[in-house]
Amino acid sequence: MDFLIDEDVPSSAAELLTELGHNVTYAVDVLLRGSDDYLLARWAHEHHATIVTCNSRHFHRLLVRPTYAHAGLIGLVQAPARERLEQCMPVIEREHQQRNRVRVDIRARTLFFRQ
Repeated sequence: MDFLIDEDVPSSAAELLTELGHNVTYAVDVLLRGSDDYLLARWAHEHHATIVTCNSRHFHRLLVRPTYAHAGLIGLVQAPARERLEQCMPVIEREHQQRNRVRVDIRARTLFFRQ
């Protein structure tokens, strides 16, 4: 899978994705620091990538638009981000294989898949 890592994501979570063999791009490497969410959504759409962020609620309203149909989303809780992501990655990878896109919020004790 291809991931676009938002600025607010702990580096340990991004490192986990790399360790699992996924392609990781940091938003600050392809866009200006502090870029608007719609720019991240557009980049993710154009590259068929999944955005990983600790601020997913801003992206939900964007990603329902056809303009961003190819962008996925993983929302994380910031504190235990790596641990929660590690626990959920098998489910996320299976979902991605079935739909070629994921949109999910990972909370402290729950996992929410969104349309």
